Amino acid sequence: MEQGNAEAQREISLMFSTSSSLVASFTKASEIPQAAGALTVDLEAASQVFDQLLNIPWIRKSVNIVPLVENLCIAVAVIKSPEIFLILPTISLLHEDHSVMNMVMTLAVFISNHLNKTALKTLKDWWSSLEPSIMTKHILMWKNALSFLLRNGLLTTHNPGVKLLLQLLKQLHKANKRAGSIQKVPASTFYVEEIICSVIPLEDVKLWRFWSTREDTEETPVIFCRFPFVLNLICKMAVFNIHAHFTKVNYYST
Repeated sequence: MEQGNAEAQREISLMFSTSSSLVASFTKASEIPQAAGALTVDLEAASQVFDQLLNIPWIRKSVNIVPLVENLCIAVAVIKSPEIFLILPTISLLHEDHSVMNMVMTLAVFISNHLNKTALKTLKDWWSSLEPSIMTKHILMWKNALSFLLRNGLLTTHNPGVKLLLQLLKQLHKANKRAGSIQKVPASTFYVEEIICSVIPLEDVKLWRFWSTREDTEETPVIFCRFPFVLNLICKMAVFNIHAHFTKVNYYST
């Protein structure tokens, strides 16, 4: 494709114009009726096409996913088949810092809070069947958004958003555990390295113990101990030792 190829530009713009056009671009051809809940899009093909397209500078500059995400979120409550939420994380643009606040966080809110129960259940079922390469891209999109918030000191001001990202990673972690041994991605894929620089283990353990006997409210802070799968081995050991110390102190004080 050359930069002056108006036809190519038109086709690419059309593909990214709506969620339905994007899904249709990668729907598998089949003469056999698909069972209810069957995944009908070729995610591997979508991922490869996006990687190839976005490696071309003029295409990368011309692709604008913001309107698609905005329009998608307007209709999210009535979506019956959520293939689009499987396709979007395979687009590398959504893994970049500039996409976090206006697209990835928007998707997190609507998937978690507004997607209808049937579509959400279908999405969770599909997550368990993803190939490792696709599952990795899903994990990285949410993980990169979380890393961005931590790197920029937004943990306190964006407490609800951080919780949503952790919950989505938790769902993917559960899906990964349900997947067959060949399909599983390594546990380290979920590690968020920025936690060790942004969170004091002692304070997090204190919050964990404090809120373990109380009902959560909207003001409940983010507690990373509740999501041990995002903690690297150093963080896990620190949490274990601190918790063991508190347990020992409580034992001898009673």
